[in-house]
Amino acid sequence: MNFLIKNLNLFFDMLLFASNLKYLRKATKVSQQDVADFVGIASSAMSGYENEKFYPTVDVLAKLCQFFQINADDLLFKDLSLDSSLNPRTPEIPSVIKDNNVLVSVSDQDKYVEQWESGAYRNLTFINVPGIEGDARTFEVAGNDMNPILMSGDFAICTTSSVAQIQSGKIYAVVSPQKIHWGYVQVQQGRLHCTPANIDEYKAYYIPKAEVREVWEVQRRLTAHLVEPVLGVEARLRTVEEWLKSKFSDVVLK
Repeated sequence: MNFLIKNLNLFFDMLLFASNLKYLRKATKVSQQDVADFVGIASSAMSGYENEKFYPTVDVLAKLCQFFQINADDLLFKDLSLDSSLNPRTPEIPSVIKDNNVLVSVSDQDKYVEQWESGAYRNLTFINVPGIEGDARTFEVAGNDMNPILMSGDFAICTTSSVAQIQSGKIYAVVSPQKIHWGYVQVQQGRLHCTPANIDEYKAYYIPKAEVREVWEVQRRLTAHLVEPVLGVEARLRTVEEWLKSKFSDVVLK
C-alpha cells in the first residue's frame, strides 16, 4: 500500500492538476470554501491541493470535474491557462445547509486525522452549541496531559483558528497527520511549541509547522467530572457537634 501511495504521489507530481485547479478557481471567481462545500472536503484540503501538498482521491477528483464542468484528462494533463478556447464560467453554487459544529469522539479521531484530506469529517455528527458560531469542532479529550483543565473524557468545544492567530495563554487543539494535540501553544522558529497543563508528568514538545493541518481554539468544556462541594466552616462545625453528641450524651455545647 505504501508503495502504491508513493507512486500515485509521483504521478500527481508530473501533472498540471494543482496549477489548473488554482487557475479554474480564480477564473471562475469562486473561493476555496465554495469548492470545498460542493465537493465535501475541508477548505484547508483545497489549499493543500493547490499548493501540491495533498492529492485528491478518485471520488474527489470526479466532483472537482463536475464542479468546473471539465473532463479529468484536461484537468490533469492540459495547461488550461494556455487554452484560448476555454471560457470558464462561474458555476452555480448550491446553498449548503448544515450545523456548524462537528462532534469528534475518541473512536472517530483516527479516521479524522488519517482521512482528513478527503473530508471524512462530513460523515460524523454535526451539532449546534449555543453561543458558538462559525466553523467549530467538539473534540472528546483523550489522555491526561491537560489535567486538571481538560480531563480524559471531557469534550472541548473549539472554534476555528490558524497558526497566525495563536496567542499565548490560550489552549488549542492542533490536528497533525498523526493525532490531535492539546496544549498551550507558541510559534517558535517555524514550528509549534506545545506545552501540556500537566507538566509534572508530560514534557513540552514541538510540532513542525508543515505538519499542522488545523488549529482550533478551545472555548468551552463539557465535563462529567463533578467535584464534591467543600463544606463550609459552619457545616464542618455542625458535623463535629453531631459526632460529639453521639459519643458523649451528657456533653453540653453552647
